[in-house]
Amino acid sequence: IWFLSWWTFSYMYSYAFFPLYQIRSMQMPILWVQMTIVALLVGLALGAPVFGIIADTYGSRCVMQFSLYAKHLSLLPYFLIPNDPRWYWLFPALLWFDGIFNAATTIAVQHSMFTYSPAKQRTMYIAVAQCIALGVAGCISPTLAGIFVEYYEVSGFPVPFTDLNLNAYHAVFITSLILRLGCFPLSSSMPSTGN
Repeated sequence: IWFLSWWTFSYMYSYAFFPLYQIRSMQMPILWVQMTIVALLVGLALGAPVFGIIADTYGSRCVMQFSLYAKHLSLLPYFLIPNDPRWYWLFPALLWFDGIFNAATTIAVQHSMFTYSPAKQRTMYIAVAQCIALGVAGCISPTLAGIFVEYYEVSGFPVPFTDLNLNAYHAVFITSLILRLGCFPLSSSMPSTGN
């Protein structure tokens, strides 16, 4: 529950703002934004069976730790792809992998919950974990990030002790990356079994 709550908080801090960044900051056409979302979903569908087999064979911890490292890389397109229509195709091409990494994370968490929750109360345990992680942590973090973006979207965020002025969305993405670092020690204590 601790891992799932921290992961959801750190992930949801930025997740809701990816399409907004593309539409409002990059002024990307809606077609490319939708193609990016579809590419994520296709990656999720293709990655789930593969990581399910890996989790069953080698345990969920290795899948989780792989996905945590990979999910840090999945934010790079939002920092590195220039605001140029010639490069918009890179978003769906690269974020297809993000969907695969999302599948790995979901499979690893679900595998641990199914394996270690008591059989008679499994549904209740999983429901409570999801309620705490998604219902509480997953609602608080985008609200906080939304307040931040609302305040700094026009002016940008002045980085303390420097002359830099960050795009508000980039500041949210960096904060999310920093928050995600807390997931690494939590994932090493996750129970893990394989065949």
